[in-house]
Amino acid sequence: ELLPIGQISTRSLGSISVDHAINGQALRAAPDRESLDLVFLDALEPPTGPDGHPYEVRLTYTLTARFDDGGTQSVEVETRLPVATAPKVAPKLVSAGHAFSDYTILGDYEATGRRRRMLWLEFEPDPARDPRDIIYARVLHHTPDPMLMPGWEPAADPAPYAGLDLDPEAVRVIRPGQGDDHAGLNAMQPLIKAVDSDVHYALPLPASLSSQSPELFGFFTYEFRVGHPQGTEAAPFWSTAQGRFGPALVIEGVQHPAPDLACAIRRTRAGITASAGYAVAVQDGRVMRIQPPNTEIWFVLYGRVMQADGQSWRNIQLDLRRAQPAPRRPTHGRPGAGYLGTHHLAPTGHAAWTTADIEARLAAFGFDEATPLTALAIELLPEPNGTFDAPLAGDLGQVRILRTSPLVAVGGGCCPPEV
Repeated sequence: ELLPIGQISTRSLGSISVDHAINGQALRAAPDRESLDLVFLDALEPPTGPDGHPYEVRLTYTLTARFDDGGTQSVEVETRLPVATAPKVAPKLVSAGHAFSDYTILGDYEATGRRRRMLWLEFEPDPARDPRDIIYARVLHHTPDPMLMPGWEPAADPAPYAGLDLDPEAVRVIRPGQGDDHAGLNAMQPLIKAVDSDVHYALPLPASLSSQSPELFGFFTYEFRVGHPQGTEAAPFWSTAQGRFGPALVIEGVQHPAPDLACAIRRTRAGITASAGYAVAVQDGRVMRIQPPNTEIWFVLYGRVMQADGQSWRNIQLDLRRAQPAPRRPTHGRPGAGYLGTHHLAPTGHAAWTTADIEARLAAFGFDEATPLTALAIELLPEPNGTFDAPLAGDLGQVRILRTSPLVAVGGGCCPPEV
């Protein structure tokens, strides 16, 4: 067991006696009596601290040569050894959810800000786990959401997962004065630990993806492991690659928050046109576009008015309409009805209100024609038993919302100048 800081333990490791004998090979050339090379092997069992967890070890070896004439000569070698004992516990997932940044209102509630979203995970507390350790993750496989594929086709089973890419370290050489080389840290991605909890973590996106990557519409298979973190100068934690990570927990069907949905509004004297892009599936790095899309997009139109006490603005729903997908492009003889191939642009949906429609809706609520307007888009996942006539009204509890756009200002009054 390691000693507390400040205490030193000294023990004799042994001795080597040099006999008055010489190998015959040393006599074949002019003898060199200026130096003598001796090799001393010390087998050290990796120690643990009083808490049972592994720590770095600092050793000082003192070698003393005693000569026949009674004289001595000593040399000291100090070395620092990394932790070579891997964590013994595997993480246990308890729950998951989405963490959102604050809801922000822009101006007089004519728009809302984009909310940053991350997937959070809760793991079961384990008293046997080293409190210095954290949880790491790596992606084993990605598969598209079958509900976004043509005919809701299930994906084929993946190939066997590749093992953790770590240096086998059959022989690890540590030289005096060597520093932490961060062995094995790049093999997995550390989760972001909550500042006020020991069991909640945020799962960062894979390094090759951004928050707007269409791959996020699909599902990931993740491997989670408890691992030794990168140390600091104040709290060093040097570990070997083979001693870095513990046993694995593999979880399938992990889904990050979907990319943002953008609602684009165009207003002319004739009326308002709203548009937004549908979710797409990505398979083997290719964007799979189908027509018509499996999801539905709805646009909600609001009138923005001051509340009765004059303290703040409110958006009152005037109308909502289902988007119609843009006309499909030719498939040029490719098989699969409605399949649009791997074009990088997502299919879009559009809805429109004429000026007469808007005037009628404003009048129905007793609003002035100059009432400012706002809008947002909502995308719904397909339902196994068919669609609903009023998914955002009476049937709201029967549908699943994939994503919602921020609120955007329509701009201008009811009847802007012709453009």
